[in-house]
Amino acid sequence: MSLYKTALVSSTLVLVSMVILACGGSSLSLSSTPQTITLAPASTGQTESHYTWTSSGCTDSTLDGPTKFAPQSGEIGVGYEVVTENSFFCDLGRAFAYFFRPAFAFDLSSLLPPKTPSIVIQSATLKYRMHRSDVGVQAGQSFATTAPASHSCATGLLTPTIDPKTYTGTGLLPGDSIADLTQEDTQNDQQLQVDVTPTVEKWIAAPDQNFGLEFRGELELQGTDQHTADTFFMTEHEFTRCYSYYTDVNLVVTYFAGH
Repeated sequence: MSLYKTALVSSTLVLVSMVILACGGSSLSLSSTPQTITLAPASTGQTESHYTWTSSGCTDSTLDGPTKFAPQSGEIGVGYEVVTENSFFCDLGRAFAYFFRPAFAFDLSSLLPPKTPSIVIQSATLKYRMHRSDVGVQAGQSFATTAPASHSCATGLLTPTIDPKTYTGTGLLPGDSIADLTQEDTQNDQQLQVDVTPTVEKWIAAPDQNFGLEFRGELELQGTDQHTADTFFMTEHEFTRCYSYYTDVNLVVTYFAGH
């Protein structure tokens, strides 16, 4: 289930001069100098999924405790956690996997009619800062906690295929991949960016399809069948927990405005 909150939208506009361009036999008045607007998310949300694996002969039906996923105020978090537990009621024990995926949307109304009668997008860039990571590494029979500054747990950027505001599912918000994201050679508070120009152009052309963006974490389980879960839990993973928290998420759009 998604939970949304309102955020401030900031913009920086550059004064422009006008030039008349010929376009398809008609005159289109566009600015000769591009304008730039910086948008903070107008809404944010979080979806999650939960998988359980039990060994043969396990009769324990109780659920485990809370995860270590803990985004703080102003942070957008993504990642996964695998929790294993041995029980008197189970031969080999049980395991749980949790996956968290954040969604965030931008209000582009200032770039649409009537505020902007026509527009040509020059570039659109998603900028964000990897604030911190929380990574658990398995060491023997215990979990050794480390926080490597060189690892970002977000592997991809998606566009939701369902409006997050009306999504009532219990799993991760479905989305289509639009970019792979940098994971290694990053440092805490390092600013990262990805080009999203084609996506913003689609939103301008079809505003009702602007469902925002979402980060995808690594090792996400796809599907709920038991074979998929067995394959995941019986495979060795480098990390038992991989959470990253991002701040200063902004969409920077440079464009030529028409009149």
